Amino acid sequence: AGAEFLVSPGTLPHLTRSMLDTGRVVMTGAMTPTEVMGALELGVDVVKIFPASLGGPSYLGALRGPFPDAPLMPTGGVNPDNLAAWFAAGAVAVGAGGDLANGASIKNADWTDIEQRAARFAAALTATRE
Repeated sequence: AGAEFLVSPGTLPHLTRSMLDTGRVVMTGAMTPTEVMGALELGVDVVKIFPASLGGPSYLGALRGPFPDAPLMPTGGVNPDNLAAWFAAGAVAVGAGGDLANGASIKNADWTDIEQRAARFAAALTATRE
């Protein structure tokens, strides 16, 4: 249908293999070191650390010890206020859901609110690069 990447909250082997068979970028979820190892063994492009809010940036940093080169992307709990901390901890990317496009804004078609939220994320990202 035109997707450029596929994302899952977890890493089920049969689902992950099907996702990989599409040739698209695949990001599957993990929380524990064992789950990270499983996702990497299956060959995902990026391991989605979810829900990242449970451990915060310090947990992502701790995962860097055994997985120094793993492409880790925290999702769940990422917001403009902590964006720099996630990248400092070693994130290759971040996933933003409700803090970017919350349910109420979508339901009410409040595109101005979503644009303002996106602008805050963009400004925070720019600040991490300076």
